Amino acid sequence: MKSTDRSGTLSGYLSEQEKQSIRWIIKSIPGCIYYKDVSGFYFAYSSYLLEESKINGKVLDIINKTDYDFFPKEQADKLRENDKRVMSEKRALCFEEEVVLPNGDKKYYQVIKSPLWNEKGEIAGVIGNSIDMTDKKTIETLEKENYAAQEKIGVMQLLAASIAHELRTPITAAQFAAMGITKFLPQLLQVYYLAQEKGLVEQPIQAMQLKALENVLIAQDRQLRNCHHIIDIQLKNISVHQVTKNNFAIEAIEQVIHEAIAEYPMSPEQKGLITNKIANQSLVFIDRVLFKHVIWNLLKNAFYFIAAAGKGDISLWSEEGDNTIIIYLEDTGKGLSDLQTKKIFEKFYTQSSGGTGLGLSFCQLVIEASGGQIFCEGREGEFTRFKIILPKQAK
Repeated sequence: MKSTDRSGTLSGYLSEQEKQSIRWIIKSIPGCIYYKDVSGFYFAYSSYLLEESKINGKVLDIINKTDYDFFPKEQADKLRENDKRVMSEKRALCFEEEVVLPNGDKKYYQVIKSPLWNEKGEIAGVIGNSIDMTDKKTIETLEKENYAAQEKIGVMQLLAASIAHELRTPITAAQFAAMGITKFLPQLLQVYYLAQEKGLVEQPIQAMQLKALENVLIAQDRQLRNCHHIIDIQLKNISVHQVTKNNFAIEAIEQVIHEAIAEYPMSPEQKGLITNKIANQSLVFIDRVLFKHVIWNLLKNAFYFIAAAGKGDISLWSEEGDNTIIIYLEDTGKGLSDLQTKKIFEKFYTQSSGGTGLGLSFCQLVIEASGGQIFCEGREGEFTRFKIILPKQAK
């Protein structure tokens, strides 16, 4: 009911003396107190409610108006339903009411509403006492979210431990196989050369291919060791909020990034999408394997969004400050909105199907442990750009 329907609603319910008494009492009581008549029109309110109803510092006149004058119909309907229930059941009731105030603030109130009687024993309206529970509600919501996150972490720890156990066995087996081949390769090559001298080899292996075989075994052993290290890192950082610095050292940033790109498993087509313009000899304090893992994570995301968009490429470049080195990694695939860039480093926030939402939050931990910062900016449909700032170390 809008205020235009106000005529005659108070007459016959309260005397003039009762009206004045109620107004004086309510205005004097601390807290958000108000009185509505049987039709839902505000008749009196406390000083606190007066402050709550301000818009841009201007007092909003609520006398002889209803909730429909201030709130959306759906919201006002709920408030009116509570009022009617109190008058119908003729007893005080407690409600939790969520409202958006005229000034735009969203508030949660615990409200006790009681029927107001006149001297004839008739219900003349509803008197309400609203207690602002917004801060408490916010804390409760955060606690629930934190509890849910902790439960999710617990489940992921169990799952990760199971996956890690299953992965370690074949990785270790492959590592032992590589070690065995590496150990006996010189003897096998010696036999091959003898056979070649005797003319027993029908299709000779080129010298370049034999050398590549040795290099492949060395690279495989290194990659398998990295797999073990990364499994340890992921298991540890699902549950902790910091990165240990046991393996941190002063490293040449250009070399580490070049190695990370070279070691990342990708197809020739994917490799052709990368332009690496980093040619900076600055020294930084990092964990070599962890930092490679950061670059791998950013590359993985970039390839995913390029594939999702059906377009794009990847560029890396650097800038040098007085005491810092700045690394950029940008893809021109699907892009990100402003909202997505603000949430991108939150745990469990993911934009990829099947993602855990832990990769970029882990990257942030690694960069911050190195004394640096990582930022993300983008434009939807155009690009996503990560910016890593690291303090330079003296040579």
